[in-house]
Amino acid sequence: MPSNRLGPHSAANFTSSVSVVLSSSALNFDYRAESACVYSRTFNRGSSSALNFDYRAESACVYSRTFNRVSSSALNFDYRAESACVYSRTFNRVSSSALNFDYRAESACVYSRTFNRVSSSALNFDYRAESACVFSRTFNRVMGYEVMSWYMRTQYSNCM
Repeated sequence: MPSNRLGPHSAANFTSSVSVVLSSSALNFDYRAESACVYSRTFNRGSSSALNFDYRAESACVYSRTFNRVSSSALNFDYRAESACVYSRTFNRVSSSALNFDYRAESACVYSRTFNRVSSSALNFDYRAESACVFSRTFNRVMGYEVMSWYMRTQYSNCM
């Protein structure tokens, strides 16, 4: 008789493993579990001054929990935890209507003040005001969501 016990590769065990990863901070996750959605390759055009920041610190701060909702839109996930990661697959979904904006001007500035407008569309903010606000070193020493929110609010004010 086949056993009713779930095998080591069952969906339940995978979900359990994912839950362990998700229990950590959104900025401190297991790269091994999220290798399918690595952020660092997004910014391969690192020669631009706008992208001059520490990849070792920043590249692991974006995808956090997005892989948990791969069946949903890349921009449709928990803003409370993922608010700093709204643009998960921005550079990979150019054809998506939700990502219909000027890549030439905005591609390095997509993170500017997104999570301050969580009740709005992820792309509903003023690019003219945001385009000077590069994500740069925001994630270098972030200790929590409130610190991140404060940092980005002050960053936005400085760019105005």
